Amino acid sequence: MKICLDPGHYGNDYNPGVAAGYVESNFTWTYFFLMKERLERYGVEVIGTRAEKAQDMPLQTRGKCSEGCDLFISIHSNAVDNKPEMNAVFTHWSVRSGGEGIAKKIGNTLTTFFRSEWGYCLDPLMYAEESTKHPGYDYFGVLKGAASVGTPAIIVEHSFHTNPKYCEWAMTPGNIEKMADVEVGAIAQYYKLTPKTYSNYFIPLLVDLKKGDKGEEVKKLQMRMRQVNEEFDAEVAAHSFNEAGEPDGSFGGNMVKTIKKFQGYVGLDETGELDDVTRSVLNKTIITYNTELADDLEEIQKLNGTVDK
Repeated sequence: MKICLDPGHYGNDYNPGVAAGYVESNFTWTYFFLMKERLERYGVEVIGTRAEKAQDMPLQTRGKCSEGCDLFISIHSNAVDNKPEMNAVFTHWSVRSGGEGIAKKIGNTLTTFFRSEWGYCLDPLMYAEESTKHPGYDYFGVLKGAASVGTPAIIVEHSFHTNPKYCEWAMTPGNIEKMADVEVGAIAQYYKLTPKTYSNYFIPLLVDLKKGDKGEEVKKLQMRMRQVNEEFDAEVAAHSFNEAGEPDGSFGGNMVKTIKKFQGYVGLDETGELDDVTRSVLNKTIITYNTELADDLEEIQKLNGTVDK
């Protein structure tokens, strides 16, 4: 299966929320990577509509990026000025190319999720909107573009950034990760996808990295640290090895802190750099640290030269 994900808006300041710090374009960019990572565990090939966060693109062009895909999903949060308490999930599907079934599956699943998180959420609004000027065609430009290349297409509005409670919830560490788990789970259930084994979605780290480095290898490290955080059991996960920020390919101060935290936990020198020894540790099957931690720590210490080899 091949899915095209569309981070709804570009840049760092498109559609600020009512709570300081929340910006829709930042949410959509981060959420794109969270969904991509999780979908790839099911063997899904995932592409994005824009290569860089700052890249602006015409609406229909974004939809047309989905040519050859089985599904197009445009990621958003919603807004309504006169109802600050509004919490509801909106999903839309293409008038021409379809997507009704998966749009309703995601809408209902996310509504149940928000009710479990908040205690309340309105019923989802799920529909296809036809253009008033061109009957039989889509109202939304991204859906119109996807339909022009024959891709089933949907838009998912994840609650409202005009609701301060949603903004604060979305900025709380771990919450949108949980939402991504639920949403991708709904997609997997709808399409009857089977998760790949851990070894098949393992992200190998091939080069040493340090603060200031940029590029695809840094992005792999950021994604790997998110995996590490999920693979550890609850006690170890409290160490929060995913504080490196969104997987944007930039090795900054938060990544230094994250690497130091991980190095300290497994008994390595806390350099804050991805050196060959740290890479060796991360390139192992991390799950073994939960079940055979003592033996692994001794091996790590040997790699680090702190005990006789």
